[in-house]
Amino acid sequence: MRGKKMFLILGGVMLVIIIAAATTFVILSMRNNEESLFSRGNDGYIYNIGEFTVNVTYQRTHRFVRTEISVLIQDSKMESELNEMRVQIRDAIIKILRQSGEVAIEDPGARELKDAIRNCINNILERDVVMEVYFTEFVVQ
Repeated sequence: MRGKKMFLILGGVMLVIIIAAATTFVILSMRNNEESLFSRGNDGYIYNIGEFTVNVTYQRTHRFVRTEISVLIQDSKMESELNEMRVQIRDAIIKILRQSGEVAIEDPGARELKDAIRNCINNILERDVVMEVYFTEFVVQ
């Protein structure tokens, strides 16, 4: 009887330890994913907005644009505001990319597209936060 109680107590303690370890792992994994959106660059801070795949119409044909976009900001304190507004920012960028069509395909530096994205994000944040927009990947099919 006494051995059975000891076995149950040890089993309960082991279960609590396993649950605590798993919870800690999950929380730290989520935290690392969030941190990977934001990094220190030479001229400021780089915030990775993410990957986008949208269809555009170009000369009466349907094409796909796949790009990954990051922005340069001066103040590291803006990370939380960028995270809070991430959904609105991504939605606005998708609209810009879908409407870009000819500009996205024919402008190799995509300066006009970068300016539109920068201005749009700054309008959403209601101040000039984004200094530069970077396409870390840009594919048109």
